[in-house]
Amino acid sequence: MSWMLEKYHDWTFHPAERQDTEALPRTISSKEFLTQVSLYWITNSMSSSVRIYYECLQQNEMIGIVLPRIKIPVAVCAFAQDIYKVRLSIIKGGKSYFSDVQNITF
Repeated sequence: MSWMLEKYHDWTFHPAERQDTEALPRTISSKEFLTQVSLYWITNSMSSSVRIYYECLQQNEMIGIVLPRIKIPVAVCAFAQDIYKVRLSIIKGGKSYFSDVQNITF
């Protein structure tokens, strides 16, 4: 349960004055959080649900499967609270997955 709470805390937006004092943002009630925990606990599916994320992020060759080549015009925007930090090399490198990047904002 603490692992899930940590992820909910880290992956959601908290105003600066409440970042260190609240575990869940006001948009997620404790009842909703405990429902999620219960579903994972009762179905015994926490390990299998996390496995794919772990494997994809640990193997650089898997990034091509996770991010297929995109051939339409795109704009990329990255925020400080994003779960995944986008590498600029993925967007505009020799092995870029985007062929027509119109705008990039970090």
